[in-house]
Amino acid sequence: MSFYSTLATTVPQGLPCKVDIAVVFDGSFAVPYLCEECLYVEKELIDRWKISADETEVLLEISQYTPAIIAGGFKYSNNSEVIDELRRRCSMFNKGLGSIANSVKRLGENLADRRPNLKLVTLFITFSSDIEDVTDAVPFAKKLQTNGDVLIVIGVGSKVNQSVLADMSSNVVMSDNLDLALANKVNSMICELQGAPTAAPVAVTSMDGHSIPLVRTIKELEGIKD
Repeated sequence: MSFYSTLATTVPQGLPCKVDIAVVFDGSFAVPYLCEECLYVEKELIDRWKISADETEVLLEISQYTPAIIAGGFKYSNNSEVIDELRRRCSMFNKGLGSIANSVKRLGENLADRRPNLKLVTLFITFSSDIEDVTDAVPFAKKLQTNGDVLIVIGVGSKVNQSVLADMSSNVVMSDNLDLALANKVNSMICELQGAPTAAPVAVTSMDGHSIPLVRTIKELEGIKD
């Protein structure tokens, strides 16, 4: 039995705005457990949105030196379709060399199916912040922040530098771990931001200063490769 078959179904609450969202999550060697990150994207992000042509549409990309766009972007009928594609791709994916620049550039080349006259919010999750890589990414990141579109850079773990990531966007969220507090902050920012810069990057920790575990053990994620 796959671990996924044991997960409880969450009834999505939806966002208070109609928006297109691009989620780019790190598939590089900097990620401790890719399977945990995939599960986080599913349970703490997608499961909270109502996916449909009338509400929220999404595009998913795995960030690597050769980025992978997950099929179906901006054309999903419901949450199940998105999650099925995410699980399918994560179950066959291996970590590799990272490239923030390549990933941001690739995303910008795959936005043709976004809905007209709606804001695009890009959530870019990264566990690294190489200065040269980020510098190369800046021109492509700026293109994701025109006409009211928003880029939220989410730096996770000990290998990320807040000041470096801030070159990509004024909307930077920092967290030691993939935890509930981080998800709450990011989900609240999606509809609040209208393309205007924030005063400073935001650091996020859980209520007690510790991460909130997503799963009992990573090894329980049967069939998902790291």
